[in-house]
Amino acid sequence: MSAVFRLKDAEPIEVSESWDLERQIADAAQWLDEPKNGDRVRGSTLDIGFNCRLSDRVAVQGETVPVEFMRRLVSLEITLWLSIYPPFSDPAAQTASPLP
Repeated sequence: MSAVFRLKDAEPIEVSESWDLERQIADAAQWLDEPKNGDRVRGSTLDIGFNCRLSDRVAVQGETVPVEFMRRLVSLEITLWLSIYPPFSDPAAQTASPLP
C-alpha cells in the first residue's frame, strides 16, 4: 500500500498503488472526486509512502504537493503523512521514473 486513508477503528482505504508522489496525489484527488468518498474519510490521515529519487547522481531532491490538493485535505480535516523511501533495489517494485 502506498497511498492509504487511515481511519480510527476502520480498515485502511487504499487509493493508489504507485510509489510516485505525483501519481499518488492524482489518484487520491480522483478518488475524492467520487460522491461521498470525502465523507467516508473526513478526519482521517492520508498516509503516502513514496519512493524518493535520491541516488549517487542526485544531490538534492524536491517534491511538491499542489495547494489545491492541500486545501481539499484541510476542508475534510485530513492530516497528510509523508513517508519517504529510498530507491528500491528491485526495479520491478519501483514504478516511479528515474531521473535521466
